[in-house]
Amino acid sequence: MEKTYLLGRSKKVNFIYLVALIVVASLIIVKLIEIYLENDIITIKTDFYNQVNRHIYTKMVGFMNPQINFYVESKEEQLMQQQFDSGLNTLYGLSVPLVPFILNVKNEDYETMVENYSYVIKEKDTFENVIDPYKEDEVFDTLSIIEQSKTVPYDETLLKKLNDFNFLMTKMYTVDRTVKVTESDFPIEEFLSMDARVDLTKPGPKILIFHTHAAEDFIDSRIGLKEDTVVGVGDVLTSLLQDKYNIQVIHHREQYDIIDGVLDRSNAYNLIEKPVVNILKENPSIEVCIDIHRDGIPDEIRLISSINGKQTAKIMFFNGICKMIQGGKSVSLQKSRPNPYIKENMAFSLQMHLKANELYSNFTRRIYIKGYRYNMHIAPKTLLIEVGAQNNTVQEAKNAMEPLAEILYQVISGQ
Repeated sequence: MEKTYLLGRSKKVNFIYLVALIVVASLIIVKLIEIYLENDIITIKTDFYNQVNRHIYTKMVGFMNPQINFYVESKEEQLMQQQFDSGLNTLYGLSVPLVPFILNVKNEDYETMVENYSYVIKEKDTFENVIDPYKEDEVFDTLSIIEQSKTVPYDETLLKKLNDFNFLMTKMYTVDRTVKVTESDFPIEEFLSMDARVDLTKPGPKILIFHTHAAEDFIDSRIGLKEDTVVGVGDVLTSLLQDKYNIQVIHHREQYDIIDGVLDRSNAYNLIEKPVVNILKENPSIEVCIDIHRDGIPDEIRLISSINGKQTAKIMFFNGICKMIQGGKSVSLQKSRPNPYIKENMAFSLQMHLKANELYSNFTRRIYIKGYRYNMHIAPKTLLIEVGAQNNTVQEAKNAMEPLAEILYQVISGQ
């Protein structure tokens, strides 16, 4: 009996030693791989960690507030998102049963760009008019208030500052976490030297205004009235440009994010592309295209400024640069979604941004950079503009069109 017991114990000890040996050997192998690959492994691990935390956290925010969700540019991106959700379900479902439930919640409504604002504001009275509560080097699951510097007014020293990449990233641009940018993406001197002028003396329309997400409305919008949506905001801009600045404008007021009476923005960019391209073909005099949106942010944040004594919604210029982080590396999307005008788009938005800061301080937020092209390939001078957010009033959004019209006129007239 004693011999059998000792033999059994020896087998158990041997098994434990074997398991320990395998564990130690595995750790050594992993460490050697990390040493050999260095930054690649670190990048992959960090990217996965950030992506998982970002996704889970923002989904939880969406679950707690049914008015918050996310939009995707195409059915292809929607499928990729579903596959990622499924992977998270498998990964976390065994240990955290609540996560698959949260990830599978489908909200009835969603707003653009809300993924940039996944922070919880705990002390909203600490300072007024929070601008872009997003900072590139912050972890998404950090619950804190971020007071971001106001955009820098235009002055004689700004051109020198623009050559500082760190200055660009902290004062001028906000870069989405799905994108990795380098200094080569911002040839500032080239951006500033590009001619944004339009010959306003020639006949024919010069500007096209449209709305990929025409159903986007505001806190006091009346249901069913286009005039209380971003379309109504576009109406005001159209009138100002034509009546005050004598610039002929075509305003495309059709809706592409309501499908069979149901809000569906998953394919809006694809649906609007052909009609807009056809308008450009029929009106070759058009040189400027403007896609007007409104942002979606936590209710605690107010994108508001006072201009000429009026409460005015802040605006944000947006650029898609056709590349994304995939597998820890930056991958170009130019083959699947080519945009030959990325530099021209970015130059135009930068010149608009600088002119805005010269004329109206605290009117614009930092330029936002994301990965896809968002139909900005249709023309060199294409702007995607976020006007306020869901908690701005209709009047605040419409008030923003007066300074925007002046900024646009000065840039395209070369003043």
